[in-house]
Amino acid sequence: MSSDVTALKLRYLKTLEDICMKQPMGFATPTDVEVSMGLKPKTAKVMLKRLYDMALVERPYKGCYRLADEGKKIMKEASG
Repeated sequence: MSSDVTALKLRYLKTLEDICMKQPMGFATPTDVEVSMGLKPKTAKVMLKRLYDMALVERPYKGCYRLADEGKKIMKEASG
């Protein structure tokens, strides 16, 4: 697992994965993540941008995120 992936980043990836599995289109917005994690507005947007820059999430549409292949790989490794 990448040394840059902290427990907090893993929590975001897991939350994003859970939301995407429940959505018909398979995407999550920063607001979805904030509501799910109980965060203040715009908090998730900052972290999702970091995860995007690390190529752990992808943004197929503006404001919509899902796990990228590398993010899926890290989640698989983390779950064991």
